[in-house]
Amino acid sequence: MNKVLRVVLLVLALAGFLIFFTFNVQSIGPSQSVTVGFNLSPWLKWSRLKGISEKTELNFMSWSTAGLGAGLVLLFLRSRVKP
Repeated sequence: MNKVLRVVLLVLALAGFLIFFTFNVQSIGPSQSVTVGFNLSPWLKWSRLKGISEKTELNFMSWSTAGLGAGLVLLFLRSRVKP
């Protein structure tokens, strides 16, 4: 039973890290953008319009940041479960 619980916690932790580190790169004409985190709620957005502007946004109150927190908590819990 403990082994199954450890595997479930590991899978959930990896899902949290995947949500945090997911990224999307778009380059449409002169416009470029990079988002890091779950697309609905990224924690980092960078966009540039060639020759005109460049903008960076950080959002630490996003679901993607919550994914990192959940991953860390689940890894801690997994380490506390005795084999």
